[in-house]
Amino acid sequence: PNEFRFYRNPHTQLLISNCDGLPERVSDKIDGFICNINNVVSLKKKAEEIMALSPKKARQICKNGYQRIVRDYSIETNVIQTLDNIFKINKII
Repeated sequence: PNEFRFYRNPHTQLLISNCDGLPERVSDKIDGFICNINNVVSLKKKAEEIMALSPKKARQICKNGYQRIVRDYSIETNVIQTLDNIFKINKII
């Protein structure tokens, strides 16, 4: 999902299934869409929701997704998380 979000194209929306770790990376209707795996009806409903989005809402969802990757995957965030893990492993904190 992150590579997709990087391009910030409001004419395409992120649609994932609720399997593995994917739902942890997407907030439904906030920065993408989540459908139930192996459920054609769920997929159809989500596709219809995406197609019915106003241009303004599509841009906002796209913007939210981009902001999420900037927030969660920046160099600063990764350094802080790495140091935090090192400290916890070594029982420094």
